Amino acid sequence: MQERTTDRLTHTALDTLDRLRSRLKARHLNLLVALDQYGSLSRVAKEWGVTQPYLTQALGEVESMVGAQLFTRARGGVTPTPLGAIAVSRAARLLADLEDWANDMAATQLGYSKRLNIGVIHYLSGQLLCDTLTRTREQIGAFVFSVEEDTSARLLQGLREHRLEAVVTRAWGAEQVRDLHCEILFHQRPARVCHPKTARQLGKRPLDWHELAGMDWLLPPAGTSLGVSVLDMFLRADEMPPVPAIETHSLKVVGRMIERNPSMVALVPADVAQDLSARAQVASVACNLDWPLPPVALYRRQGVPDSPTMEAFVRTLKGLCRERFEAG
Repeated sequence: MQERTTDRLTHTALDTLDRLRSRLKARHLNLLVALDQYGSLSRVAKEWGVTQPYLTQALGEVESMVGAQLFTRARGGVTPTPLGAIAVSRAARLLADLEDWANDMAATQLGYSKRLNIGVIHYLSGQLLCDTLTRTREQIGAFVFSVEEDTSARLLQGLREHRLEAVVTRAWGAEQVRDLHCEILFHQRPARVCHPKTARQLGKRPLDWHELAGMDWLLPPAGTSLGVSVLDMFLRADEMPPVPAIETHSLKVVGRMIERNPSMVALVPADVAQDLSARAQVASVACNLDWPLPPVALYRRQGVPDSPTMEAFVRTLKGLCRERFEAG
């Protein structure tokens, strides 16, 4: 019975594949994504400058290819069915691949034969990233390097949607990223970042959590790994966590606000603190703390072979991480 069921599934999949290969067009992919975005045939028609019957016909063509309804129609608009949600996700990935193809072609026409799209979290050393890029270029020559900086969740989504080829972010639980390939790169140590005058004072005496709680804190937005780690450290020290004076992901804002205000402080990874000290009048105070911040990891899609450019980038990145963090 199981063998017959498997045969039927394979036969159905092959039939659908044949129809998609022969009839699916880019306008169908764009329509699926647009309907999910706007939730209405009439709104998509207005945005595209076409008639609603034209879109209704195009949607009918896609549904005939897969042999199922992809959107439920109601007076308020359209909503993806379970199969429709799969179709929208796949359409978004295919469109992202087409965009990558176009970017690669354009880069080649401009004299660049290689391209790499990478995503990184906000609290990652810019020096590490720049050194990795420089050494990779020395090995393989010039290439177009695109960097997207965002939260872990959004970066991993971009990786799944094929907008990004690799992501450097916090290591997540296995259940959340089982579809991705993960390599741990390094663990970040904490450092207090503050005004140079404040740093001299704090550096002369033992860590005082009550004193720190009374300062003006700059923290990442609530719910981020770093923000949660800082608050958790106060709780483990039996001290009420501070209410942040400013919530921001921007290291530029952190640096500028601290150099203007001696009462402000932030807890950031030590390697990031070095970057901040190099571009703003701030100082870091080392603190030997066991903080629960997840390690930094490299994520790529499972089963997708690395391009020569990616291989060189990954090899260089891992080598620099070993030099700087294992030695430290």
